[in-house]
Amino acid sequence: MSENQFKSLKRVPAYILAEETIRSMILDGTLGPGDLLPGEYDLAEQLGITRQTVREAIRKLESSGLVERGHRRRMQVAAPSSEVSSTAIQLVSFSRPPEIYFFSVRVFLPRTKRLKPPEILHTACK
Repeated sequence: MSENQFKSLKRVPAYILAEETIRSMILDGTLGPGDLLPGEYDLAEQLGITRQTVREAIRKLESSGLVERGHRRRMQVAAPSSEVSSTAIQLVSFSRPPEIYFFSVRVFLPRTKRLKPPEILHTACK
């Protein structure tokens, strides 16, 4: 009888799981630009983690450009820059099996200026 060798399971820190949960809600459109995140206490309660863990997850999201400090220092979903969008595209394209070749891309444009169709494409491709 041969003995099977099992590899030890890797533990993922809770702040990474929290960050991935919030990131996926932003990237799938559940949370959109300008949406406020719940306060630290509420978010910690909803996710079943400590406030310190929430703070670390928020720090990582803030450094990646997905969230920013809004009115009254509340965290809100940021309108993605071209750098954030390209990172999101890479994450989506590499997280799928190789036989799937399609993905959707959302383009967020400022609401302050109405653009004609050619200008929209030019602005989105910057």
